[in-house]
Amino acid sequence: MRSIEGIEVVAILTEIGPKEVRVNLRSQNDFDVAALAQQFNGGGHKKAAGCKIYESLASAQKTITKAIHLQL
Repeated sequence: MRSIEGIEVVAILTEIGPKEVRVNLRSQNDFDVAALAQQFNGGGHKKAAGCKIYESLASAQKTITKAIHLQL
């Protein structure tokens, strides 16, 4: 997905439980996904990181999307 022109950040959300979502983050260019993941007690590298969000899948999607927009 990162190879699509114009894509800066890819977030893949996987529902683990009713209120637990794993978020895998990948980026291109200068977007630091490790800094984004740290906001949710996650970690990783500048271009590949991850975290868990303890919300429903729909809520986690809104939460991570908002955080990405704020960092852009």
